[in-house]
Amino acid sequence: KTYAGAAGSEYFLVAKSDNQTLTNDTTQKISFDEEVYDSGSLYDPSTNYRFTAATTGYYHIGYALSMEAGSDKLSTFIVYVYKNGSVLNLDGGKQQGAFIYYHQGNPGRNLSATNSLIINLSATDYIEMYANLGHADGGSNTGSMIDYYSQFWGYRIQ
Repeated sequence: KTYAGAAGSEYFLVAKSDNQTLTNDTTQKISFDEEVYDSGSLYDPSTNYRFTAATTGYYHIGYALSMEAGSDKLSTFIVYVYKNGSVLNLDGGKQQGAFIYYHQGNPGRNLSATNSLIINLSATDYIEMYANLGHADGGSNTGSMIDYYSQFWGYRIQ
């Protein structure tokens, strides 16, 4: 039996229903718009694209993102976890949950980025995902966040 606010009672898994274009050197919110699981409607898949905690506690948050820039043009890819509208930082300014791919001298075509973290959230705190693509040709060139292979999830552990 699951009780409101108990560990495991809040959880979500969301994905993308279509590819999302990312422009070179521009940090953009990842718009996960397809709910796979969402207990209590904690994730907003249509407006804010964010998870909002209903109960104060510790949460396990994770992501798996698939990125591509055709013809071996993906030179950098940075993923940021945001809490309440700002990059999530640990004490000392370290970015918690970030993923960094840096290969300007030898760009690639496809990349899968995965990471997870445990975070203490208060009720109404919210978590969002952002990414920044570096295209080898610079300028306004783009890459694609691949649809269903990009996912974002979380659940309350305590």
